Amino acid sequence: MEKMTRTEETKVAVRKFCGQQHTYEGIQRCGVLVVRADGTLREPDHVIPGWNFNTPVDNLATLIWDNIMDDEAALSWRWTCGRLTLEVNIRPVHVTAEMQSTVNQEAHRIRGIFADRIDWTEVDLWMRDPLAGLGWGLESVDDPGVAVLQEMIDAINQQANVVTSEDWHPFARYHKDNNGIWELTVESGFESATGLLDIDNVRRFQQMMKDYICHRVVVERHDWYREMSAKYEQYRTLVEKHDGQMVNLGMDGYLVIREGIPELYGLDDGDLTVFEELCQLLSAQSSDGTTSQS
Repeated sequence: MEKMTRTEETKVAVRKFCGQQHTYEGIQRCGVLVVRADGTLREPDHVIPGWNFNTPVDNLATLIWDNIMDDEAALSWRWTCGRLTLEVNIRPVHVTAEMQSTVNQEAHRIRGIFADRIDWTEVDLWMRDPLAGLGWGLESVDDPGVAVLQEMIDAINQQANVVTSEDWHPFARYHKDNNGIWELTVESGFESATGLLDIDNVRRFQQMMKDYICHRVVVERHDWYREMSAKYEQYRTLVEKHDGQMVNLGMDGYLVIREGIPELYGLDDGDLTVFEELCQLLSAQSSDGTTSQS
């Protein structure tokens, strides 16, 4: 038998793939998967359970694939510190449509586990793509050309103005360097990053803007709820003063019962306007000493 060279040994070792699958409090926190060219998931060759005090546990295991084929993708993911990370460990020679579809579905499934667990008010999180919005990214998209990329950037820059009046929000500008090469600079808070003007960097900026919009909507909603909570006690006192009852239903709005008649006021602008008109009426009746009317 011919002796294997060191280079060949290294090549064989690289094709072996393993990783942990961990579940904590009923929620999977990390995992690994291998996707074939036809889009099917390949089962691991070995599953080694984790141990705790010399006893195997069912919430932790190491999955091992002895050899990853050239047309297979080896992927891993983890959820740590409120952020989802997707990593391509072994990239296939060719990405098929079936493979890409499965990878996209898995990324969507995993995002669904943690979508409501992200604190969008945290700047350090939203600026670092907490839901791994770009997915695993098995292959890059061809550049559509400088003019199209510039139009994309201009459109993305305008998106933040729709949801916030803040003076500051992520911003990108394109420019040529001293050698005439187009570059993209992204300003985000006190940070600035410059790279090539290509589709990958534009997509990253696009994802940053999506995450920023989520951040701003959540922050403004929180501010609105704090303001409404401060008013709630005043509203409730006013309703009770007129022999009524008021219950805060959270996202469903306010329930007001007067003379045995329930009225639900939602949180949309129309319902809130009607509710505030009612409170103004009750307040006026309180000030002039008249009794409440249904």
